[in-house]
Amino acid sequence: MNKYEAMFILNPSLNEEELTKLKSLLSDEIQQNQGKVEGVQDLGKKKLAFVIKKQKDGFYHIINFEANPDSIKTLKDSYLLNEAVLRVLILRREN
Repeated sequence: MNKYEAMFILNPSLNEEELTKLKSLLSDEIQQNQGKVEGVQDLGKKKLAFVIKKQKDGFYHIINFEANPDSIKTLKDSYLLNEAVLRVLILRREN
């Protein structure tokens, strides 16, 4: 298993309850793919450098996790199907 960091930009129009549900859904997706969540960091709402899906702001959310390399494409594809996720970037950590 390798260590990864996933950064999400989430839709700014979500209310607090929807945002909480979405964040837990993102972590649950990792666990369903035999991954282990090591840490979660919420960076709050920030202005985007450019417009993404007609949005000028977004909620930034980072998840550090361990997972099998074969499950990364599956994770990314499932995240991109969610309309509340504006962008996702998954990087392998060297730790």
